[in-house]
Amino acid sequence: MLLGFDSARAAEEPGAAVQLRLTSYNIRHGRGMDGRIDLERTARVISDTKPDLVALQEVDVRTRRSDGVDQAAALGELTGLHHAFGRAIDFAGGQYGNAVLSRFEPAKVENLPLPGTPGEEARAALFVTVQVEGLDEPLTFISMHLHHRLPEDRMAQIEAIIAKAQTLGHPVVLVGDLNAQPGSKEYERVTAYFTDLVPDDRQGTYSSTDPRRRIDYLLFHPGKRFELVEYRVIPEEVASDHRPLRMTVQLSPHHGSNSRNPSPLGCPVR
Repeated sequence: MLLGFDSARAAEEPGAAVQLRLTSYNIRHGRGMDGRIDLERTARVISDTKPDLVALQEVDVRTRRSDGVDQAAALGELTGLHHAFGRAIDFAGGQYGNAVLSRFEPAKVENLPLPGTPGEEARAALFVTVQVEGLDEPLTFISMHLHHRLPEDRMAQIEAIIAKAQTLGHPVVLVGDLNAQPGSKEYERVTAYFTDLVPDDRQGTYSSTDPRRRIDYLLFHPGKRFELVEYRVIPEEVASDHRPLRMTVQLSPHHGSNSRNPSPLGCPVR
């Protein structure tokens, strides 16, 4: 079953501003609050956001608990989008990690294993680079899921993502489950490089039935080139234990190098 949608259109004139619809969703391997794994339901939630790019977390690929289904490929087929998957761990006979769905065919896919405490669940960040119509440079879209329990691991994982992002030289969007709230040290650190365009931190994303905590994000670099058009936490309570985010942004054309919005760090911290 193909779930169609009207995609956001890039500007026709090269060098003009480009509008993008972006979505973040921790899908809990498609298992809803009713205990059922239902990827068609997950796909409907995604398609209803009419996305150009989607970052997914907690995705199973051929695990026993998900009946051997490649969930990244299945969701790509159900939504009519290109898909990419990045392994975080081997699990239950398959793999578990992050995915990206994209209206644009990926030009480059790179999975970055993230540092962490030995014996703790390993984490990764999936870097997917695309060429957007009307944009004269690439865009990298990152799906991440940071450690749920240890702030020191989250901080080290943020440092690794920033260090990698600093090497790219074009716009970057960091998306996903930070497992940290605004005001935390991890939030302050990640937003020293990536810009949070959301003016209202009261909109929680977790849990889906009682969304008091904002732990899912869409963050941007260079922040000065992105303008918020629309932001919404989708009031979906059943399909996952997180609520999905939908954001529309306008990306201004490239004028000179990204050095006009440099990292406050100077050298990368690794």
